[in-house]
Amino acid sequence: MSIMRHPRVADVIAGTLRQRILNGTIEDGDLLPRQEDLLTQFDAGLPAIREALRILELEGLISVRRGNSGGASVHLPTLNQTAYMTSLVLQSRNARLKAVGDALTELEPLCAKMCAERNDRAVNVVPKLYEAVVALRASFDGDPAIFNERSHDFHRGLVEYCGNEAMRAAVGSLVVIWAAHERAYTERARRDGTFPGAEGRQRSCEAHERILESIREGNGGHAFRRTSVHLSAVQEHHFQADGNEFVTAATVQDFYLTSYESTRRGEAMYTKIDVIA
Repeated sequence: MSIMRHPRVADVIAGTLRQRILNGTIEDGDLLPRQEDLLTQFDAGLPAIREALRILELEGLISVRRGNSGGASVHLPTLNQTAYMTSLVLQSRNARLKAVGDALTELEPLCAKMCAERNDRAVNVVPKLYEAVVALRASFDGDPAIFNERSHDFHRGLVEYCGNEAMRAAVGSLVVIWAAHERAYTERARRDGTFPGAEGRQRSCEAHERILESIREGNGGHAFRRTSVHLSAVQEHHFQADGNEFVTAATVQDFYLTSYESTRRGEAMYTKIDVIA
């Protein structure tokens, strides 16, 4: 005979507030009602209210400022959080970065194909990817780390604008994990003098431009193949030095908290990875 377990009051309160956040009743950036108001609203004790807020804070849905001028600010879930949680799982399973690269080689070309096959691509896909390609060209002669981040902007765009929310969440989190470790690689390669020179960067720019051309033409097959070839080349170069690199959650966390440009200024990176910088 199974025993029915009733949910705790704190879980019920957290569940109700969570639903309001996710369905937009409470919007991103809003403040939750004060604890005194929540006490009345839920007819619950202060310990249950505080525990509910701690649950939501641990989930990243709110950030709580203590003190007289405090409050609980609402934050919608982001792909940064998804990527971080995924990296925790991967690290716990001793997953190598090559597994992430292999998955992206299979999945990201599908996103490129979906971008090319969107009926509204001329309005909602091509202009945004074009901006990323222009930014990549503009960073050609600059800092290698900036060049890499502009490249990642384009790849995030392929996923962001594919038109499928499940792909955006699943593949987008892998893109963040790869980009985080690629930044760490860039720092090592720059110190070692192994970062691709002008010829390698030229090939990278041309590859992005060819992918964009396929998407503009609406040729999903070409977009798929060109993305696949480009990713394979990138990973071949990356893993020349170390093909046994492991996924580490700390690398991902550091990446999404600060962009390369803002690291020295102490500024937070964009909170939503699904918007091209």
